[in-house]
Amino acid sequence: MTYEFDQDAVNAGLDLFHRCGAKEVQFGYLHENVPIEQADWYAWAQFHSGDRIMVNGKPGPVEAIETLARRLINGSKCTHCLQTMTLSGAPHEGVCRWTRQGDKWQRGCIETHTAKQLFIKPRDFAPGQAP
Repeated sequence: MTYEFDQDAVNAGLDLFHRCGAKEVQFGYLHENVPIEQADWYAWAQFHSGDRIMVNGKPGPVEAIETLARRLINGSKCTHCLQTMTLSGAPHEGVCRWTRQGDKWQRGCIETHTAKQLFIKPRDFAPGQAP
């Protein structure tokens, strides 16, 4: 059996981990001298907060990276539209549906939110007062 390596999926995952603020990413396998699908592949991302998100028991490196990417997306909050991110279902109020487009994960709100939302309320100035 030949393993199908999807370079776009790997690149999309690595790009997403960087965009999510991962300071370190690792993927590998636990068992040597076995067919690739029996090697027990894992992937993890370490964040500046100290949190480490990990998946394991996958049949290949692509599946490990793709599963970790999906785990990071599903249920997180989009920094652009501030809605809960999802991977499935029709787009609707209160969610931002993400999809993989080749070698990038694409947010669903790309057309409606072109810049990150700021969590700072601008100071109110009196008329004629310089900011």
